[in-house]
Order: sequence, then C-alpha cells, then structure tokens
Amino acid sequence: MWQIIKEIIAVSANVFSIGAAAVALYLFFFKGKQIASFFQLLLRYSFHITITELFSKLDRINNFSAADEEGGIEVVNILSEIEGQINGNPLLRKNCKTISKKVYDAIRSKKPITETSKRSLVSELRETIKNIHVSDYHEFARRSQ
Repeated sequence: MWQIIKEIIAVSANVFSIGAAAVALYLFFFKGKQIASFFQLLLRYSFHITITELFSKLDRINNFSAADEEGGIEVVNILSEIEGQINGNPLLRKNCKTISKKVYDAIRSKKPITETSKRSLVSELRETIKNIHVSDYHEFARRSQ
C-alpha cells in the first residue's frame, strides 16, 4: 500500500517538474523581452533609491557646520558613507571617479575639512549625481522607445 502511494507521489512530482520546465521554456522563448524589461525596471528602481539616499545624505551634511569640531566629525562621517556608497555601486563608481577621489582626499586629509571645502564638495557631488541620474533616465527612455 505504501509503495503505491510512494509511486504516485514520485510520478506526480515528475509531472509537475516537467510542467514547470515547460512553463519556464515558454516564458524564456516567448516572453523573454517582457521579463528582461521587468528586471531592467527593478534595476532602475534600485538605482533611483540609491540616488535618493545620496541626496538625503548631502542634505544631512548641510545640517552640520564643518567649522566646529563635532560638526566637522559628522561631515567627515557622512562623506565617508557617501564615498562607500559610490564605490559600492558599479555605475556610480565608473561615473564619479573624479569627485570620489576628491572626497577620499578630503576625509583622509590630516587637516580638518573647512566649511568652504565642505560646500564645494557637496555642490560638486550634488551636480555629478544629478547629471548621472538625468543621463541614466534619458538612456532608459531611449531604450524604451
């Protein structure tokens, strides 16, 4: 009796495996573009979240003054987060080499960061990220047409 139940379960599992493989092949061959578009959309959404986080960090930096000791430490800490996020994202790493080097030099300098250099870095970061975001959007729009 148990042997018959085991056989039925085994046959059922094999039939479902064949069915799942057939569905996967159908989707791959006939709906491949739609699936690829869906994954592109997920990647764009992820990139958009990263950009939003970077802008949020840049706004946080503006809440601190590099002139006082505590504010200067916090500015360096936030710039370190930004540097790490840029270096951790292949698209940003490729397109932000120059500003990333400036941030790296500023946070590892023996001299404390000044308010002037903080403002310069924040402005340059903001514009660089904005330009990447806009060019990425235009590339996405071009591919969608």
